[in-house]
Amino acid sequence: MTRVGGPKDGEILTARFNGKGAPNLKGKSNIKSLVLLSIHGNEYCEGEYLGATIESALAGPIKAAKDSNNRSNPAKGRKQKNKSTSEEIDRLRVSSEIENNFTTFLVADKVYWHNLKPMRTDIMPDEKAELQKQAIQLGDAYLQQNLEQFLLPFHLSLDEFETLFGLIEQNNFIDPEKLATTLAEFRLNDEQYAALCQAIKPEHSPIDARIAVINQLAQERGKNFKIVRWEEWVNSDPSFIENQAQLMACYGAEPSLKISIDAVATDFAERHKKEGGFDLWFFRSQGYLAEESPAVVWLGAKKGINCILYPGSQLPCFQETANFFIVDQTAAMKPFAVRVDNPKLLVNWLETWFNRSYSREQHLAKLLSDDPFSSPSESEEDASSSAKENPHSFFQPDGKPKLVSMHKLNATGSKILKTISQEEMEPKEEEEEAMSAVKQEVETLLAKIWLLKRPEMKKEALNFVEEVLEKAAAQLDIPSAKSKQFST
Repeated sequence: MTRVGGPKDGEILTARFNGKGAPNLKGKSNIKSLVLLSIHGNEYCEGEYLGATIESALAGPIKAAKDSNNRSNPAKGRKQKNKSTSEEIDRLRVSSEIENNFTTFLVADKVYWHNLKPMRTDIMPDEKAELQKQAIQLGDAYLQQNLEQFLLPFHLSLDEFETLFGLIEQNNFIDPEKLATTLAEFRLNDEQYAALCQAIKPEHSPIDARIAVINQLAQERGKNFKIVRWEEWVNSDPSFIENQAQLMACYGAEPSLKISIDAVATDFAERHKKEGGFDLWFFRSQGYLAEESPAVVWLGAKKGINCILYPGSQLPCFQETANFFIVDQTAAMKPFAVRVDNPKLLVNWLETWFNRSYSREQHLAKLLSDDPFSSPSESEEDASSSAKENPHSFFQPDGKPKLVSMHKLNATGSKILKTISQEEMEPKEEEEEAMSAVKQEVETLLAKIWLLKRPEMKKEALNFVEEVLEKAAAQLDIPSAKSKQFST
């Protein structure tokens, strides 16, 4: 199954999250998400895919469930004002829930040293430290290459951020007038600026200093997220620091944990054996997974993480780690168990999926082309299937009167109206029926526009429709409504 749906040439990329654990979190507020980021080997953890993941994760990993009672309520048409009030309350509730969510972006860099080590068990401490240093350098490069993606929540370009960062670095060595002007441009007060300056520590590398500023800016702007590197993550909990070695040893001693590790390592080694041999990659993978599994799942549960977001299926060793260590209060005592009231609320694995769609400019361009909405990635059957899953599609699979999808129209509306030559041959009744269908389409479209909450969105939608009609009228050489106003 492809991880990216929609037309391949679509300029807009969005992410969504799904998994068998998603229903466990329906209706839950204050969701804590952990976005696991691979620094190498997964293209969906970088570039525009990372950007889409960031924006969707911050918007809320679990979509609010629609109130199904509204659909079957016989009195829904009786008091439209009450319905509008109810919808506004729901909107504010969902907005409040999103504001109370928190997302941690965990960069799995230092743990990557396992994929660099030779096939030896007698690696000396200084050799291990050097390999970990190399892994951290790979993490530096990953963060530098993807820094602009973490700026999306602030609507800042990389150049704008570097301007702000340069200002913070200079701190006391900048002209007060220039400082005041720049702070006004970034909508920062003196206290916020001071907090950003204090976020940078002497021991920070250049990229760590930038990450520290981004994290502080997120705090100042109420964005509720933090970028965390592997070393900071594993050192953030005293009990994990104390028990990490013993936890890792469980993956060699406990049969269920060992079997799960070996199964994943075998699969990984098979896929990479041409790059050094099966045995090397099996050895590396075993060590990697024995360190990663408790650090992500056990420590995640200790921190109250509700869901783990990743563009890939859940590894069996992650699932087995959760099954083995995370138990309810009535379970028998076992070493290192994380005892909670409801284990189902913790570390639910949600896969990240992506979808491409056309931008407004692409829609306009394709409406004027000969084959306006052909997609290089979808067959007719695929397009129909994806439309059923898209709540914003004009297609309705419930047996009610169906609207013709805009994806099926060309610039002259040939799905509804035939070409001029065919038009002349049609009986008058069919012509009137077609015209009635057009009116119904327009009325439905306008109704959808008026359902938009924000006035600026309504205006944008109406402007978009107006532009499309202007273009279509120009092609057919028909005076538009706007041009008629100025005709004599």
